[in-house]
Formats: sequence, structure tokens, C-alpha cells
Amino acid sequence: MSGSDATFAGSIPENYEDFLVPVLFTPFADDLVVFARDLEFSDVLEIAAGTGALTARFAPTFPDAVITATDLNKAMVDLAQERHRFGNVTWREADAQALPFADASLDLVLHQFGAMFFPDRVAAYSEMRRVLRPGGAMLFNVWAPLSANPGSEAIHRVLTAHLDDPSPGFIARTPFGYADPEQVMLDVSLAGFTDVVVEPVHAVSPEGSALSLLRGMTEGSPLALELAQHEPEAVARAVAEAGAELDRLEKGTGLEMMAWRIIASA
Repeated sequence: MSGSDATFAGSIPENYEDFLVPVLFTPFADDLVVFARDLEFSDVLEIAAGTGALTARFAPTFPDAVITATDLNKAMVDLAQERHRFGNVTWREADAQALPFADASLDLVLHQFGAMFFPDRVAAYSEMRRVLRPGGAMLFNVWAPLSANPGSEAIHRVLTAHLDDPSPGFIARTPFGYADPEQVMLDVSLAGFTDVVVEPVHAVSPEGSALSLLRGMTEGSPLALELAQHEPEAVARAVAEAGAELDRLEKGTGLEMMAWRIIASA
């Protein structure tokens, strides 16, 4: 992962919230919320909360939970606070690898599509285990391989085919770069968690979401920083071709998606 892969600033957070959250993140947030209904918790930490895709589903479903939602990027936290106001949620900046919370102070740690961005995943998971009480749980998800997510795969394939170096490889390198369930299970286990379970989750994006996915990826993620290194005319042509490919794939019925859901005990 390059240094810029974790940069969410400027117009990226708003485009992320408006275009990517409804298409990519809400369906999988709903899955985590449903799964969490079988868990017991009161003090919750959400890491890599972004603009609040999971928070917006989790907080009203569990109104008695005390939730601290965090993200490394101030711009994402600021937008999340502006868009999502819940009485049981406190927003703050935090680094997953150096959490500003006491040992054994929480029941549940959540993160949605954030682990791919951790520079040292075992160190981050170890921090999460440190702040969990014995018997607490870590619940999160990561993307399955790009081949199981045809919309995102099409954008990556078309853009890299039409744009020369520096290749816009963010999609494959980072969000879909941690897709091996055995590696995820190993990293979580190395951090000291037990009873690690990894399960596939399938979803379909909302109907007619191809344009939102394209705008979200190209304007609401660090891919935008890669595209800015190319001539605007070349980018416009490549994006238009990617849009045409997405239209052919979607056919108005939504795009198939797949992720891994992981639950582990502290």
C-alpha cells in the first residue's frame, strides 16, 4: 500500500459518502448489524469508521450501547459528525495501531473495510485485543477477491488498460488487496484472538448503481489522486469506457458483491 492510499481529504470524503456508501458499504453494514444481534456488549469501539456507513446502521439498532466511532482521517470524522448525529455515539480521531483507550475497557470492536488500510495489521489487531475485556469480540469485514466483485473489477481493469504509468492500481492494491481469508485468519490469530471464524457474505448493489460506483471510486477514493496524475482528456476517455462496461455488467439489476465477515474472541 502506498502512502497516499490512506489519504481521504479534499472532496474525497463527501464523494465517498454520497456515492460509495449507498452502493458498496450499506449492504455489508446491514450484515454486521444483523450478526451483532447475537452478541452481548455495552461499550463499543468502531475503528476506521469513515463517514459513518456502519455507525449509521449500528447506533439506532443498539440504542443502549455506548459507541466511540473513530477514524484516522480528520476530514472523514468531520463529515461523519456533520451527517450522522446519535446520542449514543462519540466521534474522534484515532490510529488503529495506537488506540487511545485503556486496557480491557470495551466489549466489542467493530471495523468495516478498514483492515486493508492498516500498515501493520497484526499490530492493529493486537491493539484491538488489548482494549477488549476478556470474552469481548472483534467483528469486521474485508473484501473478497476482486474477481468476486465484478463492478470494482471492471473499473480497475478498464482504467489500467487505458492509462499508462503511473498505473492507477489503487483498487486492486488496497481495498481488494487483503482478500485471502487464510491470511486474515492467520493475522487475527497472531494478534492473540481465538475462535476466529471467517464466512463469505454476498450482496447486490442497488439497482441502477453503476454510475454511483464509478463516481465513488474515481472521485471518492484515493484512486482520484492517481487519476489526477494523468491528462484530464485521457482520464475522461478511460472513465467513459469504464462506465460503458459497468452498464453492460449491471443491466439495471445491480452488481454482485462479496466480502468476508470475521468474528474473533479476545
